[in-house]
Amino acid sequence: MNPIALVVDSGTDVVSAYVPDVKLYKIPLLVNYADHTYRDGIDIDSAEVERRLAIEIPKTSLPTLGELTETFKTVLADGFTQAVVVTISSGLSGTHEAMRLAAQQVPELECIFIDTKSIGLGAGVSAIAAGRLIAGGTSFEHLEERILARVRDSKVFFCLETLEYLKAGGRIGEVVYLLGSVLNIKPIISCNDKGTYSVVSTARGRIPSIKKLVKHARDMAEHFSSYNVGIMHTGARDDAEKVLARVKEYFPRAKQVFRGVISPALIVHTGPGLLGIVVQGLDA
Repeated sequence: MNPIALVVDSGTDVVSAYVPDVKLYKIPLLVNYADHTYRDGIDIDSAEVERRLAIEIPKTSLPTLGELTETFKTVLADGFTQAVVVTISSGLSGTHEAMRLAAQQVPELECIFIDTKSIGLGAGVSAIAAGRLIAGGTSFEHLEERILARVRDSKVFFCLETLEYLKAGGRIGEVVYLLGSVLNIKPIISCNDKGTYSVVSTARGRIPSIKKLVKHARDMAEHFSSYNVGIMHTGARDDAEKVLARVKEYFPRAKQVFRGVISPALIVHTGPGLLGIVVQGLDA
């Protein structure tokens, strides 16, 4: 067993198959409906959240400090004394700080905390990199520097079918929402250096917005001699498959192509119809 554990939150979309040689602990965010609370990815899946959006838009929240602390106690009880903790952006969620506070309750466990400044598979590619560095035998004292290099060279871009859900969650302003809803202008959104959402460009209509999405990702990839690419979606399988079918044309120097579906808790804030592309540079 590798002596270092990997801990992520469920908003950091990591497909376990990409890090098979590392013990992965995933802490579920909570999806709160009027009559029940579900653990993200455990009690409820993405398809169910999407299906129920027409009836009720739930809220999301963090587990309690006690519940988070129990996870770190479990990591210690399983025989680990060191862990890498990778979270979605602190600019979009209190998850990162909550994990830090919880880990302080288990001082016997030495932790490295990585704020990806991203979300979904945009955060997940940094967690995958962390897992592979752990599996490859990188020493604990060198892990943080090497993981942060992957974080700095990773960027997510996405477009949405509707801005209703980002607006409901306070993630975009009124002007952007009105432009999208009245004029059918679709923003291509990314995460800036602070880890908050920023509009990098706009297009009128779905097909032009996907074309611009691909262009931004390709422009990002041109900065690197090699890179990984991630394709993520929710309720946009056909669009994702079209991009994947041309991925070798769009990203000829890609070492690996990751694919994923947005986690249930994130769908609450994006709604159906999200298509995202992540580029992770590998030069450093």
